[in-house]
Amino acid sequence: MVNFNGFHENLLTLKVSGKVKPGETVAIGANKTVSPCPDSVAFSGVARSVREGYASVQFTGYVCLPYTGTAPSLGVTSLVSNGSGGVKSGTGRQVIVLEVDTTARTCGFIM
Repeated sequence: MVNFNGFHENLLTLKVSGKVKPGETVAIGANKTVSPCPDSVAFSGVARSVREGYASVQFTGYVCLPYTGTAPSLGVTSLVSNGSGGVKSGTGRQVIVLEVDTTARTCGFIM
């Protein structure tokens, strides 16, 4: 079985503003602070855990997130937040998409 979990993961602990949930895209909203990423905006990273006003945020490595709209292309492409914690194709963060599951509507990529 091919597995990318743990590849080149880098996480930082930052303050949280708003309702950030684990597994959702986030944006830097203030000094040392992340907030939920708005629709069609380049996301900064993905919240991995949230507790007591702080989030562990993954900035690099492999992640698998739900997508909306047209399925992202495999290979080097650009993704933005879809406003509900996932991603969609758009001019934003360049990533390498390794897998797309059109049934589950998820895509796995390296950021």
